[in-house]
Amino acid sequence: NPRHPFQHHTHTTTMTSRRKIKRVIKPALTKSTNKTSSPASSPAASPPHQSTTSIPTTHHHHSLKHIPEGIDPYKISPPPTSSSKSHSSPQMRKFLLQYNAMKDMREENPAPVDTMGCHVLHDKQAVPKTQRFHTLVSLLLSAQTKDAITAKAMHNLKKEGLTVDNVLSGNDALDDENAQDIKEGTCQYEKWSMPHIEQMIYPVSFFKRKARYMKKIARILRDDYDGDIPRQLSGLLKLPGIGPKMGHLIMTHAWHDTQGIGVDVHVHRISNRFEWVDTKSPEETRKALEKWLPKEYWEPINEVMVGFGQTICAARPKCGKCLMGGLKGDTDVEESLCPYYEKLQLGEEIGGVAKKRGSKGKKTKGGTVKRSGGGSRKRRKMNPPSDEDEDL
Repeated sequence: NPRHPFQHHTHTTTMTSRRKIKRVIKPALTKSTNKTSSPASSPAASPPHQSTTSIPTTHHHHSLKHIPEGIDPYKISPPPTSSSKSHSSPQMRKFLLQYNAMKDMREENPAPVDTMGCHVLHDKQAVPKTQRFHTLVSLLLSAQTKDAITAKAMHNLKKEGLTVDNVLSGNDALDDENAQDIKEGTCQYEKWSMPHIEQMIYPVSFFKRKARYMKKIARILRDDYDGDIPRQLSGLLKLPGIGPKMGHLIMTHAWHDTQGIGVDVHVHRISNRFEWVDTKSPEETRKALEKWLPKEYWEPINEVMVGFGQTICAARPKCGKCLMGGLKGDTDVEESLCPYYEKLQLGEEIGGVAKKRGSKGKKTKGGTVKRSGGGSRKRRKMNPPSDEDEDL
């Protein structure tokens, strides 16, 4: 049977895929040998302003058949045939190799974002206005929350009829005294009251704050936008809890109008590891990427990199499963496809990850972790998000 693009592979496929990536590198970077060929024996010469470098092409899921029912393959645009920015520069040629390698690894390593990402959590049977509201709510809930928990919360909300009018139909009064009952689901509350919403979305991180945001957003949409979400990015960014990352993703998935790159912690981390940027925050990364990355990649790059970050290039990367470690290009691209891997090989410690790690240590009272070699490190506390938090 033909395998599904997200079918799990064993580790034995890594070497086959590594050879596949190696075969892609040289054709992708070798300049055409037809420059000196006679016009009679070669195709029409390329215009002087166009590069004669061939660009690697990879299959994309729009052409795949036998996709199991109920699974939506992630949508990735094929590499563009033309762009306002030159694809012949060393930076872009290296990017294309890394990008296509990530796509190949994504096919072999299914990620939570593929089936539980915010772009697939809306009710496909609802009217477009309601679908857009679902996309907004799912992104609001997703901040600092795993995809599986967000998907469960959205399932609970949609089961009760998630619409702007329904969210506003319940009482706005808080019920902080029965917080434990809300977590345990032992009380029956008035439908779409504040405690009921909290109960439906728990254990989403900061569920109380996000429940209040839902109420406030629904009221703004009813009063100012006829029950729909804002059509402009500026309007979205004025909503409580919606920052630049969410705003751009809402524009892309709800309005199909990509105006910027949705940069979360995965895109930020991997972009810096690949040395595409040198930034300190996701918003800085977004602005830096948009300066040089062709707009054709602004939409697909988020899902490709988020899934890659969830499965392989995580905070503690699984370099043994990655195809780019140690691979190098040719001609103008002489350095490794993964500078981060090269640094790890040199024994440098980057972001708390070193080539050789010591013992994990044991938890002690006071939230510290004892490690071999002495010393202790305070655990980082997750602070509640603010309205300006770019994850909210």
